[in-house]
Amino acid sequence: LKPLVLFYASENCRTALRTTLRLLPSSAVIIALELYVILLYACASVAMYAGAPGGNYDSLQEAFLRLFALSTTVNNPDIWIDLYAETRWNAITFVSFLVICLYFVHNLVLSRVFNDFTRHMAAPLAARRQLR
Repeated sequence: LKPLVLFYASENCRTALRTTLRLLPSSAVIIALELYVILLYACASVAMYAGAPGGNYDSLQEAFLRLFALSTTVNNPDIWIDLYAETRWNAITFVSFLVICLYFVHNLVLSRVFNDFTRHMAAPLAARRQLR
């Protein structure tokens, strides 16, 4: 309830929310790219680690959710440490996934959203400054 009061009372919050909602269609392509990279690694993980003890990569849905969580670094070592304990070569898959997702794809998403947000926020702020 309190966040609703904040949006009701603050014109800046309402402008930011409207801008964020306007950005969703233009940001959908880059977010779809991120999900596609996760899906590719999930398919590869199911092919390589299905039936591996402690891997939990038996289905595409489970592998996708685990890799999505890994891309956000929520449970970073817990997701791949069992496979790493089996053989250290398994780390190549997960380290390459982390490098691609964290350092390339997440930066693309962040830069695209930030640039679009600042571009869309410039017009309402300039209009409000002229009214003063």
